[in-house]
Amino acid sequence: MILKSLPAVIVFLIMWSGKCLAAPITIESSFDYNTEGWGRIGDSGSSLRYSSSNGNPDGYIYIQDAARGTVDWFIAPNKFNGDLSEFLNGVFSFDIRLSSVSNPILDYSIATIMGLDGELQTKLKVGNIIGDIRAGQWTTLQFQLTPDDWLLGGKTASLAEFTSILSSVTQIRILGDWRSGAETVSLDNVRFSGDSYAVPEPSYVGIFSFGLMGLLLFRRKSTNSVPQ
Repeated sequence: MILKSLPAVIVFLIMWSGKCLAAPITIESSFDYNTEGWGRIGDSGSSLRYSSSNGNPDGYIYIQDAARGTVDWFIAPNKFNGDLSEFLNGVFSFDIRLSSVSNPILDYSIATIMGLDGELQTKLKVGNIIGDIRAGQWTTLQFQLTPDDWLLGGKTASLAEFTSILSSVTQIRILGDWRSGAETVSLDNVRFSGDSYAVPEPSYVGIFSFGLMGLLLFRRKSTNSVPQ
C-alpha cells in the first residue's frame, strides 16, 4: 500500500512546495508622514495638500478643486511605475473621501494605468458608485488587476494587451474631480497587492523528491529479492 501511494505523495509534495514559495507582494502609500511623492495634474487653480490627521487612519492627501474646468487627477510616484506584471490577478485599491456627492460627473473613470502600449481605464465610472458613497466618509474602492475590470480604447482589453501595459507602467492616475463645482477629494491607503510565485529550488523539492524515488526503488528491489 505504501509503495503504491509514494508516487502520488511525490507529486503532491512538489505542488505543495510550489504553493509554499508564494510570497505576498505590495506597493503602497499610507501617507502617515507626508505626501510620499504623490502629485497632481489638472486645473491650474487646484492644489494638492497633506494632512497628518483624520485620514483612514492618520495622514492623507487631498486635492482642493478650484472648479475651473480641467479635470484633476492624483498622480502616483515612481515606485508605482515600471514592470508591475507580478501583480497580474492581484488587486489595486485605495480609500477615497468626497466633500460632496451632488452634481457628479457620471462618465469619468475612477483610475487609469498608463503604459508604453496604451492606457487602461477602470470600467467602473463615477455614475456606477456615487450612490454608494457618503459625503465626508471614507470609502474603499478595489479593482481586480485582470482585463475584466479595465477598458482599453473603450473596450475590454485582451489578456496580452493588459499584461503588456502592466509590464511597462509609466503613470497611474486616480480621479480627484468627481463633481461639477468646487470640492475636496481626499485619498489614503493606495495599494497594489498580489502574490509572487518563485520557481521551486532543487534543494527544497528536487532533492527530497529524488530521495523518495530512491526509497521507492529500494523497497521494490528488497521486495523482489525475498525468496518465494
